[in-house]
Amino acid sequence: MSLISSIKTRRVEDIMNQGYRASLTGTVATVTDNVILSGVADRAFVCMSFILTTDSASNISVSLGYRTGSTTTKFFEGYLTAAGGPLSFTYGMGDEKYSELGHSLVITTSAGNVKYSINGRVISEKVPLGYIEHLGAPAHNTSPYFPAESGRDRGQSESSGF
Repeated sequence: MSLISSIKTRRVEDIMNQGYRASLTGTVATVTDNVILSGVADRAFVCMSFILTTDSASNISVSLGYRTGSTTTKFFEGYLTAAGGPLSFTYGMGDEKYSELGHSLVITTSAGNVKYSINGRVISEKVPLGYIEHLGAPAHNTSPYFPAESGRDRGQSESSGF
């Protein structure tokens, strides 16, 4: 069995179950880029869901993002109030928010206390959710043709969308 055949039979659930589960909980006050999880050079964090809540009566601006050095890339920004209840968000499969290797997970709030609970995974690299066959792909360097089940060998052109 070739390597590409093995990869093609890998289930999406296997890809999503990679790495170590991480549940991060805590409270932050008014602060810019408060580090929730410090970055490690050979690890990345995948945010899969989060819950944010506050006891403040006024609106609080809150954001989540990944930081390296002095640059922060936000993946969530919103407003939070006690009257509005907790803010809960679960990313659908394929839409999870991946950090780069070594980036820290940070939260920024404008006022008051914010309690957070973030669920994710710590992984060593981002794994794509699918593979597209094309000539010249590294997995095909030694194969003169695609397997019989591919669209190319059934006479379909690449532009047909199959």
